[in-house]
Amino acid sequence: MEGRNNLGEYHNFTQEIWIDEGLTEQCGEEIFIHELLEAIKDIYSLRYSHKILNFYGVVLHAIIKDNPEMFLPDPPPKGE
Repeated sequence: MEGRNNLGEYHNFTQEIWIDEGLTEQCGEEIFIHELLEAIKDIYSLRYSHKILNFYGVVLHAIIKDNPEMFLPDPPPKGE
């Protein structure tokens, strides 16, 4: 995304999310969630401010990072 001011972008025609490769892991994850929310907003024609979108992105990232076990598949039972 060289030459752009955005850290990430959602492209509605291709339904792709682009993330700047020079970001820290945490920042890249937060930007990905933000752009995912942008995509959901666009696809479902939702109306909410960019400020709310930023807030939800940071909050969702914190929830996922603080509760990784909720987002991983259950391990196989012992002995398998």
